[in-house]
Amino acid sequence: MLNIKKIWTQLTESNKAVPGVASTEHVPANLKGVKMGGNDLLGVDLRGADLSKAHLFEINLSGANLSGANLSNAYITCGDLRGADLSGANLRGASLWGAKLNDANLTGADLRKANLTYADLSNVDLTCANYTGAIGLNQCE
Repeated sequence: MLNIKKIWTQLTESNKAVPGVASTEHVPANLKGVKMGGNDLLGVDLRGADLSKAHLFEINLSGANLSGANLSNAYITCGDLRGADLSGANLRGASLWGAKLNDANLTGADLRKANLTYADLSNVDLTCANYTGAIGLNQCE
């Protein structure tokens, strides 16, 4: 597993000056396939980041900005995503087994074939989200 120091280095490097990119522009992090467990990334800005196929076990991403992020086929087992912004995020085929998603914003998110078994979806905004074939989601809620 990668340690948190290495992850923060990658996040910091992804937002340094890049030739041809204005310094105020956000450069999404590339963390495809990263493996992390038990880390505290409370409120981190990962909008537009590529976290596809990531393995994030018991990670704290509460209040994080993951809008437009690619979390397709990611494993976020028992993760804390309370109050996180996942609007427009690609969670297709992701496993959110046992995740805490209370008060998260999933507006326009792609949750097709995602596994939401035992996930806490209290007060989640699923406006315009696509959850066709999602497992563990009561589509009448």
